[in-house]
Amino acid sequence: MAMNTASTLSSMFKESYDKEILKAWPDFAYVLKKTKFNGAAAATGGAFIQPMILSREHAWASAPSATTMTVPTGVPMTHLRASLLGSQLMGVGLLDYEAAARAQKSKASFVDATSLLVENLMETGGFRLEHQFLYGQKGIAVAASGSATTCVVAAADWCPALFGGLEGAHVAHYDSSGVFQRHAVIASIDYATRTITVDTGTAIAVGHIIGFRNSWSGDSALTNECKGLESILLEDTSLYGISVATTYASLRGNRVAVGGNLTVSGILDGLLTAVNRGLRKNVTILVSPKGWQTLVNPVVDPKALVTVSGQVKAGLQVNKSLDGTKIAFGVDGITIHVQNGLKAEIIPHMLVREGDAFAVPMEDVRRVGAQELSFQTPGRDEEIFLQSATYGAFELRCYANQAIYLPQPNRAVLFNGIS
Repeated sequence: MAMNTASTLSSMFKESYDKEILKAWPDFAYVLKKTKFNGAAAATGGAFIQPMILSREHAWASAPSATTMTVPTGVPMTHLRASLLGSQLMGVGLLDYEAAARAQKSKASFVDATSLLVENLMETGGFRLEHQFLYGQKGIAVAASGSATTCVVAAADWCPALFGGLEGAHVAHYDSSGVFQRHAVIASIDYATRTITVDTGTAIAVGHIIGFRNSWSGDSALTNECKGLESILLEDTSLYGISVATTYASLRGNRVAVGGNLTVSGILDGLLTAVNRGLRKNVTILVSPKGWQTLVNPVVDPKALVTVSGQVKAGLQVNKSLDGTKIAFGVDGITIHVQNGLKAEIIPHMLVREGDAFAVPMEDVRRVGAQELSFQTPGRDEEIFLQSATYGAFELRCYANQAIYLPQPNRAVLFNGIS
């Protein structure tokens, strides 16, 4: 039985891969895994529409006892409709004719021929979505310096895990104003010096931005990606179709410049700004692995010395257990008690830049759009594999249409300037 046709390969795909397996998000994709996807059912006219209350009802009056009250003039609450469209993301994998021919014997041979391709596309799709949810419209690197072939990433914008496996990635180079300069291909990455080497072209200078190719519209503006948490919390012009420049500036997110190591007291001070603006829910704080280590280190190292009231004493030891010759130190997690019963759970996230941390009430965050990350062709459920127009191969396309929605940015905090 011949199997190397697009329709029969598509049929084999559905028989071989369980839907739950295809939704096994990568472990590092915290936002993707912890947020509910509101798909097409939540959309009106293609857009996600959500009413937002921006001010209270103000028609209230007071009067002393035994006094006839005058009905106050109505001053209704202010509410607007937030409107948000998902952004499209598509990845393409190729299964050459030879591999397709070998896959035709059985379901086992089909899985053997396609599993690496399917798993890699799903893992990379999760990686790209997670990065968008954090830094959509902000690129992948900001240059501290550069040349025609190199970009030295600014320390605060460095994220080592982001660049793992990006050798050969097609990127685009923009100046600090977002004006397109050129396309490039990443040749190598030096983690010790934070240096990205690309093929030669227009010189990269201080403040220039490197982004994934095809992520920005028309090679000139950062509009192809959805706004990530950083973009949402830094927005001071327009958000969800609502002007936050003046009248509704109260909707803007909180930004706290740390200017040093991230500390518990610094986190509490930063969260106070959100509490004062209405935060009444527990928050999750996403930090880089480096930021996590800075917070944890004083309670991990049993030999650490601290100065207390002018005296040098042994550092705090926690989770110490004796089992024969084995001693365990360290912590499995960090939770900070804020106030009014609120808690902040600190989570190390491999795609958070070393200069940043996000404090967000995660139960409020939603993913919206038209389609979850899937191999299904929109409108043609039976179509998985396509004939490539360029190569002797079949194409397998991974597609999503999504954006992240944070309904009240004024109750979240972006910590930046962490060193």
